[in-house]
Amino acid sequence: MRISAWVVLAIGAVVSTAGADEITVKGIPYKNVLITKTGSFYYVQLPEEGRTLNVLVAEGSGVTINEDPFYRAPLREAYVQNRARRAAGEIKDIDPAFRGGKDATVSQSLDDLRGSGGGAAKGGGAAAGGFGVARSDIEAMLAGLGFQFQPGPGNSSAVASRPDGSLELLGPPESLKGIVAKATGPVQAVDASVGQMKMFLMQLKPAAAGALDQALNEAKEKGSGTASADGVSISITRKVDGANATIEARITAG
Repeated sequence: MRISAWVVLAIGAVVSTAGADEITVKGIPYKNVLITKTGSFYYVQLPEEGRTLNVLVAEGSGVTINEDPFYRAPLREAYVQNRARRAAGEIKDIDPAFRGGKDATVSQSLDDLRGSGGGAAKGGGAAAGGFGVARSDIEAMLAGLGFQFQPGPGNSSAVASRPDGSLELLGPPESLKGIVAKATGPVQAVDASVGQMKMFLMQLKPAAAGALDQALNEAKEKGSGTASADGVSISITRKVDGANATIEARITAG
């Protein structure tokens, strides 16, 4: 028998008072949440709302992260259940603190983009297949974080180059089909760039997030690694030269 989301939330609320994750953003506290720090972002899951937020580290304060599964497990189950309810339209509340469209310091939730859409998705949502979001929406979100994209041949992709690498979004403007990230620099920083891609997967294809870890671990051992899960294919190549490394990670969804 499956425990209902509300029972899990009640358990989570009791447990969380003893030490679950919390963060304050723009003066608004968020408690009983699940926080993962990846590079320059906090990835925040809101169990009661079944959605996720990307918060720049500089914008988060009073952060508490408790890795003990005793606290996290019931909240994670509640998040999964309520995410399904949100996708079915049963949960529609939107937190205004994270919908300040012109504020580039906090990016919009990918769950919100997938559910309602902006940019190319305004005409009827993102095209079916791929990751279920419009490529143009992801471009707009990342543009607020300093990425400047240029369209590829036939506008079938978009590429943003940076001093330490590049990020390519695959697919037409209305549908994100894949992500290709290339990075060069200190080993730890380069491996962290893959963590940024994991943050995307945890929101768009959660079941494939573990496959990314699998491919990266294999690449660390053999120089290249592949894995697949939930319709997502992942390939990573990694070359270490002293204290520096070069990595290319390709993630595509059918």
